[in-house]
Amino acid sequence: MISIIDQYKPVDLENEVDYSRLIKLGKDFFDVYSRSEFDYFAYLKDSTKLSTFEIPEEFKEIFIPRANPAAFWTHDSWLLLQIEDYMKANFLRAKNVEVYKAIKENFTKWATTKLKNEKEYYANNAINLIERDVYKQNFFKYIINGIILLSKPGNFNVNKVLLCFETARDLSQSSRLSDNIKTELSYILTLYIGFAHLRDNAPETAGTFFKQALELKKLGVTAKLYASLTEVLTGNTNNAEYYLNEIIAYDFNRLSLALKINNLGMFNFFMKTGFFQNVFSEMDFYQVSDLIEKIVHQHCFTNRSSLENIRKKIEELKKKNIKEFLTVDNSNSIVMLEKISQLYSDSKNIFVVGMNTEFENKFNEIIDGLISQLKENLNNEINEKLSNYEKLLTENQNAEKHTLNEIENFKIKLRENLAKTIENIEENFNTQIKLIEERIENIPFMEKYNPQRSFSVNMSNNFIIAFIVMIIGAFAGHSVSSFEESSVLGGFFSGLISTGIKWGLISFFVGTLISLIISAMVLIEKADQKQKLLRKINYYKKQKADSLNDARIYSEHKEKVTLENYNNNLVQYRKNIKDITEQRDYEKEKLSAEASEKIKVFEDLLAPLLD
Repeated sequence: MISIIDQYKPVDLENEVDYSRLIKLGKDFFDVYSRSEFDYFAYLKDSTKLSTFEIPEEFKEIFIPRANPAAFWTHDSWLLLQIEDYMKANFLRAKNVEVYKAIKENFTKWATTKLKNEKEYYANNAINLIERDVYKQNFFKYIINGIILLSKPGNFNVNKVLLCFETARDLSQSSRLSDNIKTELSYILTLYIGFAHLRDNAPETAGTFFKQALELKKLGVTAKLYASLTEVLTGNTNNAEYYLNEIIAYDFNRLSLALKINNLGMFNFFMKTGFFQNVFSEMDFYQVSDLIEKIVHQHCFTNRSSLENIRKKIEELKKKNIKEFLTVDNSNSIVMLEKISQLYSDSKNIFVVGMNTEFENKFNEIIDGLISQLKENLNNEINEKLSNYEKLLTENQNAEKHTLNEIENFKIKLRENLAKTIENIEENFNTQIKLIEERIENIPFMEKYNPQRSFSVNMSNNFIIAFIVMIIGAFAGHSVSSFEESSVLGGFFSGLISTGIKWGLISFFVGTLISLIISAMVLIEKADQKQKLLRKINYYKKQKADSLNDARIYSEHKEKVTLENYNNNLVQYRKNIKDITEQRDYEKEKLSAEASEKIKVFEDLLAPLLD
């Protein structure tokens, strides 16, 4: 559509030839036929689809032309929807929301109508509503007011416009909007400030703000385009060339992405809405027509598209037996190239011709994909045929691993059992030895082996016996002399003295001797008992040593016998692994050779399509 400002812009007849050359470049290379042909509102409507595309955010930017800055706010972009949600949640009264709706309604009608009288009517309505709105935090009304003042033909008050946009920017930055919304809004408002300076014929100042916009959004393509324009207007063609190269590279990157993901709708949209095409809507670029042509030729090595040739190759490809090798991605790629070929095979648009390499690479990827799928199919067949070998190999490898684990576990358990057995033997014999040692220590304290005690007891007994003997001897002596002595008592004492004491002493001396002998025998028995106990200790020590030795010998024997059985199993498993591996490798080599032959035949079949 005709821009709001350009309807009232006088035609520069002096530079008409230069304009014609710029327009011709747009027509020849980008199918841009006239400045009033592009429907920006339709573009905005289609741009809503960008938010549904799963592509990097930098490829979702919507171009904002300085000739029609109002149109951006007439469609429900993600930014406008977020702002409206914020207003509903944060405006203090419902009346403020109603005022916003009325302002937006009149603004939208002003932006979309083509009649001058209606434009003035809706513009005045919107401004009156803005002036009556007392809610100072409504930053959106300042954006609307600034756009209307920026786009209004006739006398231009740049200070009023700047005040509106700067106020809107300050209020929005101090609001509770999320950071990403603040950044995007600040980027757009900075663009508008640059537009205002451009209309005020201050390209150098405008360029400063476009560069500020790029600081906010490093990949901002709208900012790059107008930064390039200001560089042209200030005579810095090198900087202008840098920005223009960035813009056209951005367009090609978007197209390459759409081609890569096989999205025809996205590809068509990017074809129609290339950012570089907007250069031909800014007539001041006429000054660098040579530079623009140079940039175009850098991306255009021929004036013909390779799509017709690719279309023929696809037709030839479809005649071949490739169905079993088609994946979903490859099928989609073929359909994508077919449709692009149908739509653009006759086009000389730089975006089509400049994509020749990408189109050819895409077709070559299809061929490579078919060959890769054939290889994958053959590889699957080989693996299936070798699966029995792999199964047997795995079984034997697992058995070998299991046996090795069993050996390790057996050794650990055997060491534990041996240690436990040794501990038990040590504990049992040490207990017995300790008991005997305690008995040896207690021998001196046993009455049975105490010579003094034995002598004392025996002497007591000896004294009693000697006394009895003495009495018996006395009676015996009395009976002998009873015939001589008339007195009984006198006879008794006479017998006691002559006979009893004698036999008593004899008995006492004999008893004493016997007591001494018995005490000596007790000493001998004590020593003998100690020796017996010491011999028993030595016997237990020998028994312990023999038991420990037997336990170790048994453990070693058991380990030897068991490990021998395990090792025999390992030898068998390893032999099986070696034999199966050799059989598998032989079979694999044979099958691989057959597969390689099939692949070569298939590659030879497709080779002509790669020329």
